[in-house]
Parts: sequence; C-alpha cells; structure tokens
Amino acid sequence: MSGAWSPAENFTNTPLGGSQSASIMVDRTSNDFYVLWQDDYQRPTDDAVYWKCYVAYKNKGTGPWVFAGLLQEPTARCYFPVADIDAKGRIYTTFDNRAPGNAVIQFAQNPTPKVFSGWTSPANVSDITGLPFSYSKMACDDDGNVYVVWTQKVGTADNTDVFFRKRVNGVWREAENVSNTPTPSTRASVAVNRLTGKVHIVWTEQAGATDA
Repeated sequence: MSGAWSPAENFTNTPLGGSQSASIMVDRTSNDFYVLWQDDYQRPTDDAVYWKCYVAYKNKGTGPWVFAGLLQEPTARCYFPVADIDAKGRIYTTFDNRAPGNAVIQFAQNPTPKVFSGWTSPANVSDITGLPFSYSKMACDDDGNVYVVWTQKVGTADNTDVFFRKRVNGVWREAENVSNTPTPSTRASVAVNRLTGKVHIVWTEQAGATDA
C-alpha cells in the first residue's frame, strides 16, 4: 500500500434526488465491497415522503459498482442506515423508520447480499423512541450475533438515554438502558470483539444539563 487515496467514485449514480448516509463493508473472505445508503430518487411526487435504503457492491473490490436492489421496507421512510458484515459474508443493517411519526429502529439482514430477494422484512428493535431520529449504530461478531444501540426519550422530562439490544443465536434479548443518567445521553456507537462477543459502547453525555 502506497498510502495514497484513490479517486472518489460515484457509487450511487442516481439520476434524481439525494443520496446520503452511506455505510460501507468489506467481505474478508472475498474482498467484495458493499455499500448501503438512503435515497429518494424514486420519489413518486415532489411532496411525497419517500426514502428507501439501497444496496450496491463491487466484486473483489475492483471494477464497476453493481446495483443490488433495496430493502423491502414498505413505508418508504428509511433513514440513516448502518450495516456490518460477519465472517460468512452475511450483512446486517439497522435504520430509523419514521412511519409512526417518530423514530423506530428496525433491523434487516441478507445472507446472500448480492441477491436482491435475500433481504428479510424489517423487524422492530426499539419500539417508538419518542424522538424524530434515534441514530442507531450496530455491529456483529463472527457468529452472526448482532449488537445495536440507539437514543431514546425517557420519562416526561426533556431527557434521553442510550439503549442497547443484542440478538444472540437468532433470538433478541430485552433492551437495556445503558446510560441511565439524569442528563441527556445521545449519539451512541458500539463495537464488538468479533471473536469473543465482548461489547463496548460510547456516547455523548450532556453533563450538568437541566430540564428545558
């Protein structure tokens, strides 16, 4: 490696609308690249609420980007997707869904991410969070276990906490309030040791804040 950055590439290349909030993954076994992002280029009318999550890949990290379809999310309110890939090349993603009027964190996966029909229907991870956006982050280990964090409104005061939920052996465990502070906690991120499943979480804490 020379240390030089390659030229920027337009991997969405959509004719209309905005492409944003991309997440990138590399399959360690094949060196295939995958990207997942939100886009509104298929918005049916100018005033429609329409954001979908799309997928593209690059075989062995070379050549052109190949469009690989979109998540089967029927409300078209898919925001801020994040994704990770395990040792077997299976992709997992979470995103904000605003269909109920405020954010719900949803989860989908694809064991064969180059195949459009491989995406599962989104599953509800958080229930209603009480916020316009909850900015989920996620990670997976090499056994396909999934770890998710997000921000959620708590109580009647203007306070938020960071919540965590994991899926182990295909079964979702109960959500946990991992910050649990009297001041606003927000914008969390999560990392996991892919071999052991040990989880690490960081977030922003507004220390000394008072209720609005």
